[in-house]
This record gives sequence, structure tokens and C-alpha cells, in this order.
Amino acid sequence: MKNIKKTFFLFVTICSLSITSVFAQSKPIPCARITGNKGQELNALVDGNVIYSESNTKKIEKSKMEIPEGFRNGTLLLEYEEKYYLDGQEVCKKFQLLYSGFTPDDSFKKASEKKSIGVKGGTKIGIAGDAILLTIRTKELDPHLLICSGSEPVYYGSYWYYGLESFMNSTPKFLTFKQLSSSEDLVTISDDITMTLKEAAAVGELTYYQAPSIAFVAQMNAFPFPKHEITSASEKLIHQTLLADESLELILEFDGIKMHLYFPEQFNDYFKKEVKFGDFVSFYGNIVYAEAGELHIYGRDFMTRNINDVLKEKKLKALLKNGFNVNDMLREESQGESNLEK
Repeated sequence: MKNIKKTFFLFVTICSLSITSVFAQSKPIPCARITGNKGQELNALVDGNVIYSESNTKKIEKSKMEIPEGFRNGTLLLEYEEKYYLDGQEVCKKFQLLYSGFTPDDSFKKASEKKSIGVKGGTKIGIAGDAILLTIRTKELDPHLLICSGSEPVYYGSYWYYGLESFMNSTPKFLTFKQLSSSEDLVTISDDITMTLKEAAAVGELTYYQAPSIAFVAQMNAFPFPKHEITSASEKLIHQTLLADESLELILEFDGIKMHLYFPEQFNDYFKKEVKFGDFVSFYGNIVYAEAGELHIYGRDFMTRNINDVLKEKKLKALLKNGFNVNDMLREESQGESNLEK
């Protein structure tokens, strides 16, 4: 889960805006556009380090930071880290969040890549202008941002640019869930406790967990039904607090462990339309508690396709749209080399 703090006005605007584009040399760069907040304090979306800040457009044009033309009106680059999983292994990547269209705070004037200035999410970075633009960029095409993107990212200069979907609550962030292959795989239960999924389930009395994110594949040998009647006071408290909107219960088995997944009512239609009895489905959720050797999970989403196939398809589309030699990419995948050419 992201550790993000936002001001109220910024949170509401980002969650309701549509992704727009800024044209730079005929290339539409995906971005979020925030309006109606001129003169208000602009706070950082996420913890990170400011590596560039400049208000003078001419200086921005001449800098080595490769700022696209449409983003040179009061510019700040905030570098932040994101953790996610690939093939069951945790990776940590650094992304650059590019702000434009505001007056950066003077405290960031001397920020550079070598001498960055730390900033906490939710703290002031400047004053909003008529229209604030935000985009995310990376040197290499990133799997997590690619999965989150509603449209193909754009390659401009030497950076890939993405919209702000990865910050939106409504966006499925599939790679932030650890993909489990068996009940022997490790799960981080809390900041200082890691155990296998089997160990997490093997409890007699009800045990609450701090919602670790997991993904697993199970055969659809049942469909959701109205949530079971809860009589235990402890279990009832958990459901009233954390699972109050989840009225459906789906019981499946994963590597010998009975899994109870709870979903909102509208998921009933999704399952009926997308899943057939006997299908193997990828499930995404957060472990909430265990009892009597069974796990109870807040169901976040499901996917009928293999996530790696989806990722490969999105990568191919992004490369094709941006003029890369896809044959080189396919050869690279088979040889384990990285030699893409424009």
C-alpha cells in the first residue's frame, strides 16, 4: 500500500479528473491537470526528494533535466520510491514526479540530483497557478506504471511518461500484491514479522493481521454467496470495522488452505460475466485475519488472464506506439539481453 498524504483539495481533484495530454513536438505526454486552486498551497503527493526546482522558463529550457516544452512554467521534480513484485520477488524502483504550472517554494532552489532535498508527503512545495500539470517519468519502461496506465505511456527525449493512474484509488495495482505459488511462500505479516502462508493460517484462535497484500491462482469451483452469519464478537468487530461493505463471500482452496474472500455486492455481476465454473483465476486481496486454520481476505480484484501475458501485451503496444523495434524486444526476451534501438 502506498504511504501517501495529500491535501484535501488535491486528493479530490486527482481522484475525479480525467487524464489529458500536453503536446510537445507532436507527442502527447499523458498527465493530470488540476485547475481552480490558484493561490492555494500545493503539497507533495508522496514522500520523496526534490532533485530539481526552477521558476524561470528560460533556465528550464537550457537545463540538462530534459523538461518537455509544456512543463516549463514553474517546474519541480520529486523523486520517490515505489515497491512492487515481479515473479514473486520484491523490487524497489525510483520514479520522477514532474510538477509544472506553479511557483515552487524557495527552499528547493538549490536542489539537484547530487544534493537532493527531502520532502514529506502532505507538506508544502509551492503555490498553485492557474493549471497544475503532473506526470510521472522513468528512464526505462516500468512494469508497475505500465500495468496501472489506462493508455500507452509516451517516450519523449530519453524518458517514458505516464499519467497519474498509479496514484488513483480506483486503479487496480496488480503488481503491488505478492504473487504466491504455494502455501510455503513467505508473507510479510507486519513490519518485523515474516512467515509462510501456511504458518499464517495455522492458528486456533482468531488472529488479526495488518492486511498484507497477496495474489494467488485458484480454481473457480464455487461462486460468491451472501456472507456467512457472524456470531463471534471478535470476528463481528473486524467485519463491522474493515469488511462492512463486503457482503459477498467466496470460499476457495489454495494449496490446501481454505480461503474466504469478501467482495462488494457489485462483484457478483463481474464474476457471472467473466468467469466460468472450473476456470483458474488470479485473485488479489489483503489478509485480514485467520481462524481455525483458514484465512479471511478482503477481496480487491480478480483477473482471468495471466498477469505476465497482460504485461507483455501492454509492453508491446507501448513500444509499437513509440516507434521501437519490437523484433529486437522479442529477441531480447529470448536471449536475455537488452538492446532496443529506435
